[in-house]
Amino acid sequence: MKQLDYGSFTINDTQVLMSSQAVGYPAITPGRFAVYSALNNIVCGGAVPSAVSLTILFPTEAPEQELRALIKEADEACHENGIAIVGGHTEIVSGIREPMIVACAAGTVERAAMVVSSAVQPGMDLVVSKHIGLGGTAILAHLQEARLLERYSAPFLDRAKAFEQEISIRREAQIAATCHVAAMHDVSLGGIYGALWELADRNHVGLTIDLKAIPIRQETVEISEYLNVNPYKLFGAGSLLMATESAEPLMDALAAAGIEATVIGHTTDSNDRILVTGEEQRFLEMTQSDELYKFRR
Repeated sequence: MKQLDYGSFTINDTQVLMSSQAVGYPAITPGRFAVYSALNNIVCGGAVPSAVSLTILFPTEAPEQELRALIKEADEACHENGIAIVGGHTEIVSGIREPMIVACAAGTVERAAMVVSSAVQPGMDLVVSKHIGLGGTAILAHLQEARLLERYSAPFLDRAKAFEQEISIRREAQIAATCHVAAMHDVSLGGIYGALWELADRNHVGLTIDLKAIPIRQETVEISEYLNVNPYKLFGAGSLLMATESAEPLMDALAAAGIEATVIGHTTDSNDRILVTGEEQRFLEMTQSDELYKFRR
């Protein structure tokens, strides 16, 4: 396997998947985002999470209560998934400005049921769960609250902040794995554009994407416009990109579980990655940086 978001090894007929995820970007609840970012990686391979370990690097001037809050966030995220924090390391480090947390998640899947994201072929449907930019919108609603309140109401921002509760993709990944999808890729740093580019590059296929079909919440649209952010390049935790031979069975299964999903395009047998808006077409370019990096605490 290559270019995957997790590593794996085999024990008898069981595949053990592991992923490490560092969170040092501006996140209001870095403990929660680190845990879910690591878990989202392994569930894309079909794994059932079993444990998380944490490494926390802390600035010398940071208050102890911030460390306690970070650990509590991570513990609550693990509790939501029925798993435990099984170990880790905490260290005070000079020369860093804000805390950094590294979550390492582990999970297992039967070898025959593992989803390998390099199985995509031309002519497959591309499906996105929920809405893009959920994690990034929640973070911006927190970090830029004072600025955003100059234009939007407090209830509007509260709705955007609540997107943080939707950053897990575990449910849709479990359903997709039973529908024999060819690939799953979490929409994370770099947004939906980054996820599409990585999926296409990993599998040496082209793409035709209907830009208007990509699902996006109104709160994300308005906050992105006001802050001069490209929502398609915004941290997208909470959305899962899936490739499948036929979208209908997958869409039906997700709908039965109450999970929104949208067909946004298909793979092609060329190297062209095309974004279509009405009668206009343009090429998808590699995402160099997530829009979140424009903002610092």
